[in-house]
Amino acid sequence: MKKRKRRFRLDRLQKRKAEKIYRDHGAAVLGIAAGYVKDPAAAEDAAVETFVRMMPNIDKLDETDAARTRGYLAVIVRNVCMDMLKKSGECSEPDAPLDGTEPADTSPGPEELAVNREMIERLAEEIKAMPPIYRDVFLLKTVYRHSTVEAAETLGITPEAAAKRFTRARAMLKKRLEGYLND
Repeated sequence: MKKRKRRFRLDRLQKRKAEKIYRDHGAAVLGIAAGYVKDPAAAEDAAVETFVRMMPNIDKLDETDAARTRGYLAVIVRNVCMDMLKKSGECSEPDAPLDGTEPADTSPGPEELAVNREMIERLAEEIKAMPPIYRDVFLLKTVYRHSTVEAAETLGITPEAAAKRFTRARAMLKKRLEGYLND
């Protein structure tokens, strides 16, 4: 299968934004990559590929929301590294964390705040417990508001596979939270 070249043009503001994101998160992306691939050169390659995959979605990123951007980049770098490991035959789940996935709680009252915090923690636990192939597409579509096509491009899969994984992820969450929500 022939790989197509990714071409995109960035205007001056997009370039500045990309540079700021790289300055702010480059070391973290490299650190996450190093947790997956042990070779420093391969980790650098993975970090570069992460930022290349980020570029088509640069307008969707908010460089002022560091946790959200870091979480988005963590999803991409994990997938880049897993692709590299699969190609080399060394596929395994690493110790690298996936951070920035817990949504912020904005409820006003103390009782409501406690209930919402408990629900958010439970939801975050269930999302983190998902197999990564489902968790990543779920996070891209729900947290980062990617379309199915954008999520597929970011993950390096077909839109059909992304749609199927998202459907399965939602079904998993629904099943895991059924008893909790009915209590």
